Amino acid sequence: FSNLAQSAANQKLQELIYDKIFARIYAMFVLVLAEKVMDMAMLASVVGKMDRDEIAYQYADFLRSVFMDHKKAYRIFENLAAKGHTNAQISLSYYLLNGICCEKNKDVALSLFKFFAELGNAKAQYYLGYCYNTGNGVAQDYKQAVKWYTKSAEQGNKYAQYDLGYCYDRGQGIDKDDKKLDKGYLLSDTVGISQLEY
Repeated sequence: FSNLAQSAANQKLQELIYDKIFARIYAMFVLVLAEKVMDMAMLASVVGKMDRDEIAYQYADFLRSVFMDHKKAYRIFENLAAKGHTNAQISLSYYLLNGICCEKNKDVALSLFKFFAELGNAKAQYYLGYCYNTGNGVAQDYKQAVKWYTKSAEQGNKYAQYDLGYCYDRGQGIDKDDKKLDKGYLLSDTVGISQLEY
């Protein structure tokens, strides 16, 4: 299991993913594996801190980001969103924005990003900054991008930290400021992260 994406055993396990009990256990296993500490104490710690919906959300996010299995992830996000899981609703909004596994609806996606961003959700703030930065769904506005990236970055969102660092480096929406970069807006462990799909 050192490389889940290429593991033959893991591919076989994927056939069982529709079993609810297995899905919960597997999601916990993936979380423990991500921490690189494979022991029962760690597993018990993870299980104790997370409810079932959060475990399902983390698993769906793993399917989306590592396996690029958007269909399975979408179904899980959709189920959780119906229960009111905020980050699942935001993930579905990303799918709506780009028309992945559903009909594209940028207006609804943007309105949900704005709603949750105003409530202080770091993921929604990042996505809103991303929309303004790329002009996806709204008129491109680097100052608005920096505003929302900053709010998200201050809450520890590594994607926002990276993109905010990029804005400082390029002087997009803000004066170029190498001192801000030195203070950690562009974190060394996030270099290259903009190439990943969030």
